[in-house]
Amino acid sequence: MSRFCTNCGSVLADGSAFCSNCGTPAAQAPKQTPAYAPYGQTSAPYGQASAPYGQQATPFAGGSTGVPGWKTDTVFSILGVVATWIFGAIIGALPILSLVYVVGGIAYALACYPKFFNPGGFSGKDPRLISFLNLFLGGIIFGCLWNHNLTRGVKGISHIVFCIAIPLSIVLVVVISLVLAGSIMYLGY
Repeated sequence: MSRFCTNCGSVLADGSAFCSNCGTPAAQAPKQTPAYAPYGQTSAPYGQASAPYGQQATPFAGGSTGVPGWKTDTVFSILGVVATWIFGAIIGALPILSLVYVVGGIAYALACYPKFFNPGGFSGKDPRLISFLNLFLGGIIFGCLWNHNLTRGVKGISHIVFCIAIPLSIVLVVVISLVLAGSIMYLGY
């Protein structure tokens, strides 16, 4: 089994006393996959959790690195996407609902989603409902990412990116709409 440097993540040559890349003593390097790997190498075999750069994946009780009891429900995830499309058609007729939807999504991303990673934070909750809510409130990109993170057991920062990206995208749409409306009025259409 390969050994890795605890300082830089480089693969250590068999029998070497020091890392050939950074000089760290090899005696300090455990015989396991590092939390991160040099460019072009994977840090964990397929199907095993890997943590964000520089962090070690923390296994849950029983050695599982995924959130205990979690299994993404594909049918309910698809229903979440369909519900988003239906709700989007309703929002077109009632714009005030778009504000409620955005605030609800941000509240879910900040208050509910991170709690699933706390010890016992997912127990007693239905994976079907969470699969649905992730896709309904997070959209296809963030919803799939949230389901994937629950499977891996690594929270990441996607919920924070969501809370920044959604309001910024709304501001961008409003600004573009105002510019286009002003251009149309200026041209006399």
